[in-house]
Amino acid sequence: MHSYAPREVKATIAGHGHADKRQMQIMVRAILSMSATPEPPDAADALAVALCHLQMEQARRRFGLPGEKELARPRALAAVGNSGNAPGAVRINRATRNGPPRILTA
Repeated sequence: MHSYAPREVKATIAGHGHADKRQMQIMVRAILSMSATPEPPDAADALAVALCHLQMEQARRRFGLPGEKELARPRALAAVGNSGNAPGAVRINRATRNGPPRILTA
C-alpha cells in the first residue's frame, strides 16, 4: 500500500503542487488521451493518484532507487558504558553523567 501527499500528486500530474481540481481533470484527460473530462472531479483525483504511482514506480525502477520498506529502517543504538567504541554507541562518562548522553557515530 502506498500513500502520496496531494501536492506530490498534483506536482507529478500537473507540473506544480498548487493545481486546482479543474486543472487536474484536464491533465488526466490529456495524459490518458480521453475524449471527455473525467467527472466527477473525485474520479479524476483517483486516476491522478494511480498515474502518480505508476510514474513513481517507473522512476524508482529506472534509477534503481530503494523502495519504501528499504528507506524506513531505524538503526538500533546500543547503550554501552565507558568503553563503547561501537558505531552508534552511547558513551557515558564524567562529562555526560549530569546531562544528556552524547551519541557517537562512525
